[in-house]
Amino acid sequence: MAPHTPPTLGSAPAKDEEERQALKLVSKTGASKERKLVRWVLSGSGDLDKILVRFLAPRDVENTGLLKKNRFMGTDFSYGDDCFVVDATPATERQAADSGYSRRRIWVRKDTHLTVKREAELTR
Repeated sequence: MAPHTPPTLGSAPAKDEEERQALKLVSKTGASKERKLVRWVLSGSGDLDKILVRFLAPRDVENTGLLKKNRFMGTDFSYGDDCFVVDATPATERQAADSGYSRRRIWVRKDTHLTVKREAELTR
C-alpha cells in the first residue's frame, strides 16, 4: 500500500475521516524532532472506530503503521482495569543513553498480553 493511499475495507475505501498531522517532539533539553503522519478513521457499528496511522516522514519511520480499535462513547473502560501496567527503567546509565529513554510505562492487556498503550520519558 502506498503511503498516501487510504486503506480499504473490502472494495470500499476506508475514508470516513482523513487527517494529516505534523508532530514536533521536544525533549526536556529543547532538542526537537519532527514527524509527519496521516490518520484514517473508519466509523464502525455502535461506538467502535478503526484507526490506521501511517508515518510519512522522516525516512527512519516512513511507512510505519499503527492499527487501533477505539471504543470510546458510552463505556467506562480504562486501561488500568483490563491491563497490567509496567513501569520500566534502564538498568544502567549506558542503557538509558543508548535507548534514549529514562522511563517507560506500558499497558499490556491481561487477556491477550498485547501492548495497547505506551508512554515514554526521554533521557535528559
